[in-house]
Amino acid sequence: MKNFILSFFLLASSAVCMAQINLREGIVITLSGDTLHGSIDYRTDQMNAEQCTFIQDGQTEPKFYRPKEIVGYRFLDNGRYYVSKTFMDDKNSARTLFLEYIVNGKLKFYQLGSSIDEDIFFIEDENGQLVKFDPVHPGTTPEARRKNLKQVLIMTNDSKSTQKMFWEKEVNKKNVIKAVVNYNNEVCPDGTCEVFEYKKKRTPKGERLFHPFVAAGITRYEIEEKERSLSIVDKDHHSALYLSAGVDYYAVRLMKGLFGEINLTFNQVKQNFNTETYVKDRPTTMKVEYTLRDATLKLGGGYQWTNFRVQPRIQAGYSATCLWDRVKSQEEDTGFEPGKSIYHGFYTGAGVAIPLHKGALLVNGEFNVTNLKVPILDAESNPDYSIKAKRLSLSIGYQFGY
Repeated sequence: MKNFILSFFLLASSAVCMAQINLREGIVITLSGDTLHGSIDYRTDQMNAEQCTFIQDGQTEPKFYRPKEIVGYRFLDNGRYYVSKTFMDDKNSARTLFLEYIVNGKLKFYQLGSSIDEDIFFIEDENGQLVKFDPVHPGTTPEARRKNLKQVLIMTNDSKSTQKMFWEKEVNKKNVIKAVVNYNNEVCPDGTCEVFEYKKKRTPKGERLFHPFVAAGITRYEIEEKERSLSIVDKDHHSALYLSAGVDYYAVRLMKGLFGEINLTFNQVKQNFNTETYVKDRPTTMKVEYTLRDATLKLGGGYQWTNFRVQPRIQAGYSATCLWDRVKSQEEDTGFEPGKSIYHGFYTGAGVAIPLHKGALLVNGEFNVTNLKVPILDAESNPDYSIKAKRLSLSIGYQFGY
């Protein structure tokens, strides 16, 4: 198990080093006021706030701009606009970052995204005074709301309706946009107010993050019983039907090609054999049909090399398996009863994705190991006794959402 996990992370580390940036068409505004056209690396909100990676049209090498080095930059496919701003943080220290420019007008609205804490909001008046405040949720006490929005209410003193919106409504991005637009329309009706977000019908199609998939194939099922103290190993092999369904999440703004996955797989093994028994005191050969089913939930991640026509991919993660079986003969039929225990294990896999018109063809090989702590006498009395289910699967499937 350690060797499989180590191998996976070595491959994943190599993938990180080889990862391509997530380029989008955009512009950079220099300190001298020039507009440069090219492509910008579209990353997470936190990465976008700290650096702009830009490849100018006609060039191949990227330039890395930090706040204060340019006025700002903008993605042209979705309208997201970042400008360099200096503000005082919670420790009363000056920080300069790229803030997302949401609303332009006499009163401006900016946002600083965060993956750990909540987003931070800013408004700026026509004199360049910048006020920082936090989102306000239902249930917040009047004292806490007043402390958080004190400077906001002072800055919007010319519009009582705007102050009312801030005081009575939940302070989230959507409502702040409405309040700032309301202020600009009321205080400066002849001015211009621009919201830097494309309307839904104008929003271009970008990368889709969630990609459901279905797959089917064959599993080579091996049950291994081992008693280390006696050096006894017993293996039983079967072929099984393999079905799978799940969803992949591609974190393209974190690292292109990186994905997380969750899926549910189903295997079924059937075995027919004869057993010798006595019926009315006479030796009789009785036919027995044994069926073993398992449902396995898998949580993991992987990497896909998206710069190829046929895209290699690797994945690994945790698995949780539930087993149930059935013994059927002319004398009895136990029926299917789900097991009361969840058995834990791991899986690793490798394959290729072949993009098609609206999806991708998936061909994948996977190895899964599950430790079965079966409540039988030998397993309880002998800690050296263990049972493992090993499954080697080959499947073909289809991934939706392209």
